[in-house]
Amino acid sequence: MHASQVAAVAGALAERSGADVEAAHLGGLLHDLGKLVMPLAFGEEELDSVAREHAVGAPRAELERERFGVDHAHAGEVFAREAFLEARVFKAIGAHHGGSIPSPEAACVQAANAAVHLLHGLPADADVLDAALAELGLGAGVLDEVVPVALPALTPAVGGLAGRIAALERAATTDDVTGLLTRTAWMSAVGEQLLAGRSGVVLVADLDGLPRSTSVTATPRATSCSASSGGSSAAAGPPAAWAATPWPCGPASTPPRPMPSPSRCAATCTPASVPTA
Repeated sequence: MHASQVAAVAGALAERSGADVEAAHLGGLLHDLGKLVMPLAFGEEELDSVAREHAVGAPRAELERERFGVDHAHAGEVFAREAFLEARVFKAIGAHHGGSIPSPEAACVQAANAAVHLLHGLPADADVLDAALAELGLGAGVLDEVVPVALPALTPAVGGLAGRIAALERAATTDDVTGLLTRTAWMSAVGEQLLAGRSGVVLVADLDGLPRSTSVTATPRATSCSASSGGSSAAAGPPAAWAATPWPCGPASTPPRPMPSPSRCAATCTPASVPTA
């Protein structure tokens, strides 16, 4: 949950500042990757001991360096680099507790991580937050604008009619479990991005073992797209036809293709058959 919240805020800050939104979002999503890597190298008991003394933040990273010679930020950066993620992503992972700001995307992750900590009443490094926002050319007031949009489920309650309207809007667009966009709202947002000529990567995760009473909004596993260019139209075809067709997306079983420019085609995507949990 923390990682997805940092990713959402980092992406929103990137959009405001002109940084790469996808790199900032992915860096936020994976910023604590090292916490999964270090127990494999040093043992779960040793890392649990560190977490009991300092659960989060720069104090935990400092204690990790004292005991193991490396902290989870650097461990995550190394793992991400060896997994061939782009430099903007793995450098953002390595710098998420400060020390340096190697890119605007790293600044987005630093500021988002601190903001989410503050939102949950956890300690955050004010110097890291201030330096990151300064690097992005943003003031502290921007957090009051982007956090409610990026994390609507965590927006403070408002009373009266305005509160009821806000609650209805959140229920219509936000999943109760994850605090992220529901399928309908997500498809609408993605459709707008496709029509604007943007490309991206969709990460689909299956959630197993959740109680049946829990409501889970499933992410579309595939989309079917139609494209029009010069008045002609076509339906999605087999992979062999991809080289001759400029469609921006297709079934999940087919390989990815480059996104065409808006001048070449206008695409409209609709959900394919999607299982629900």
